[in-house]
Amino acid sequence: MAPRKTRSTTSVTLTNLERLGAARLAALLMEQGKRDRAFRERLALAIAAEAGAEELAEQIERRLISLSHLSRRSRLGEARAREVLGEVQALRDVIANDVAPALPGRAIDLLRRFIAMGPTILDLIGDSEALAAVFDRAEADLSGLWAGHATRDIAEVVEWVIGRIEQEQERAIDLRPYERALGEGGLRLLADRIGAAFGALPREAVGQRWAHTIGRHYDSRVRAMVLRQILRQIADALGDVDALIAVESEFHPTEIDAPAIAQRLLAAGRAEDALSWLDNPRFERVTRNATGLRLEVLEALGRRDDAQALRLMTFERTLDVPLLRDYLKRLPDFTDAEAEKRIVARATEHRSAGEALAFLTTWPALDSAAALVDSRLAELKPVPPDALLDAATRLRESHPAQAVTLIRAAAPTILDSGFAHHYAALARAMVEVRDLPPAAEGQTHDGWVDELRMRFPRRDAFWSRYRELDRPAPT
Repeated sequence: MAPRKTRSTTSVTLTNLERLGAARLAALLMEQGKRDRAFRERLALAIAAEAGAEELAEQIERRLISLSHLSRRSRLGEARAREVLGEVQALRDVIANDVAPALPGRAIDLLRRFIAMGPTILDLIGDSEALAAVFDRAEADLSGLWAGHATRDIAEVVEWVIGRIEQEQERAIDLRPYERALGEGGLRLLADRIGAAFGALPREAVGQRWAHTIGRHYDSRVRAMVLRQILRQIADALGDVDALIAVESEFHPTEIDAPAIAQRLLAAGRAEDALSWLDNPRFERVTRNATGLRLEVLEALGRRDDAQALRLMTFERTLDVPLLRDYLKRLPDFTDAEAEKRIVARATEHRSAGEALAFLTTWPALDSAAALVDSRLAELKPVPPDALLDAATRLRESHPAQAVTLIRAAAPTILDSGFAHHYAALARAMVEVRDLPPAAEGQTHDGWVDELRMRFPRRDAFWSRYRELDRPAPT
C-alpha cells in the first residue's frame, strides 16, 4: 500500500508551487487570467516590470487611460467595482514602489494622471473609504516625489494644486500633502492666486450671514467658503496669523471662529491680541464657552489671580470637577481645605439640583449629597432616572436611606415611560437595597414593591427581570 500523502505535501505553499514547474504554473495563471480581469492586469504589470521601468510605465499609462474612459452613465456592479478597486490599488503601489525609484519624473506624470481620474472612479464605485484612501496616498506620493525632485518647477506645482482646488468645487482639498512640495515660496504664490479669486467674489456673498445669501449668491457663497478653508490652511502652514485674520474678517461676525484665531495668536506668542479677540463683544456667542482657552491666555499673561477668579466663577456655573481641582491646587498651602468646604457648601445651592447631586457624589462629598436628597427631593424627581440610580449606588454604603429614596424616585419614571433600557439597572438597584432601612416612617421594601406592581402591572419585562434577581435560582 502506497504511503498516504501528508497535508504538507498537498497544501498551497511556495515550495509546493515551485515543484509544479514554470510551464504548469504559467498554464494555471493563463486560465485564471481568462476568468479574472483584475488578475490578468496584474499579470500584465508583472510582465512589463520584467522588461524594465520604461515598459512598466508605458503599461501603467495604458491602463490609466483605459480606466479614465469608463462610462459615467451608471455605477459599476459589485463584482466589477471590486475589480476596479483592486486594480487602482495595484497601480498606485506599482507607480510608487517600482517606477518612482527608477524614473521619478515619469512617476510624477503617472501619479498626476492617476489622481486626475479619481473623481471618475469614485463616481462609478460610490462612497468607498478604501478607494478614497488610495487616492489620498497617491497625493502624498506625488508631493513627496516633487519635494525631492531637484528640478521641480514651483509654478507647475502651484498650477497643479490650483487645478485640484478647482476640481473640487464644493469642498476644500487637504493641502497638507502638498506643503513639502510647495515650500514657503509656493505657498505664498498659491495664497496670492487663491486670494485674488476670493477677492473677486461678490462681497454680498461673503460679508452677509449665510441665511441671507440663499438665492442668486448661493454658488458664490459656497465658493467663498471653500476658498476660505484653503486660505486658512495656507496661513496655518506659513504660521501667518495676520493673513488668517484678514480672510476671516471678510465674513459676518457671527460666522467668524474667534476662538480659533485666539488659539493661533496665543501659539504665536501674542497673548494680548488673543485676549482682545476673546473679549470682543461681537464674538460673545462663540467665545462664551472658551473657558479653557481664556485660562491659557490669562496664564500666559501672568494674570494668575484673574485666571483663578475665572475658574471659580465658571465652576460655580458648571460644577465642572476638573476645573475645581485645578482651582484648588493653585491655592496657597493650607488654604485649599477650607476653600473646598466653602465651595462644596455653595454647590448644594446650585440652580440645578440634579447637577449638584452629580457633582457631590462624584467629588465626593457624600454627607452634602445626602443632605441635598433630603432637602431638594422634589427638584430631583424630574432628573433623568439613570443619574438618580448612579447617585444611589454611590450613596448606598454611607447613606442607605437616601439611596433608597433616590431609587424610589427613579422607579416610577422608568416604569411609567417604559424605559426598557433602564430595566436591568433598576431591578439590580432595587434588589441591592432590599434589606436596607428606608427613610424614617417610610414604607417597607416589600410594601413599596407591591404598590409598584399595582401601579405598573403590565411591565412584564421588568417584573420578570426583577424576579430573576430578587430570588436567584438555586445552583
